[in-house]
Amino acid sequence: MIDGALADRLGAFLEKALEFYRGFLELERKKYEDVAAGRLGELDARMKKEQAFVLKAKGLDLERQKLMDETETPRATLRELLPALPPERREKARGLYCELSCVLEELRRTNGRCQKLTKMRLNQVSRVLSRLEGSPELKRIYGREVADAAGGRFSEKA
Repeated sequence: MIDGALADRLGAFLEKALEFYRGFLELERKKYEDVAAGRLGELDARMKKEQAFVLKAKGLDLERQKLMDETETPRATLRELLPALPPERREKARGLYCELSCVLEELRRTNGRCQKLTKMRLNQVSRVLSRLEGSPELKRIYGREVADAAGGRFSEKA
């Protein structure tokens, strides 16, 4: 059985993690909207925020591990620890854990959709560039290969 003080700290950690990952999920949803709408400036800013979230997530995981190290079974998962909590704290912790699990699953799905859409957009750009690079009209207008023009100057008309 986990004592009351540690149970309270575990509960506080679950609340903190839930709040954090809700914010992360909101950021990922906005990032997806930016990718879908082609808003590159906003997307860049969100990706910088995402990097900060990833670092904070690593810090939360370290905090979780320190709490777990204080239990009798440090290799257990949070889910496995729930039955060891005092009965008066168990239900609240279970509810927080379930909410956190749902948010994390939605975060995973949203991130996956964002990655898939980003790959699709990059493939579209790649196809357009490939068609342009082989275009005789483009070579005539610019007087050299597109790849050469990208090497320093954007364009140089003949």
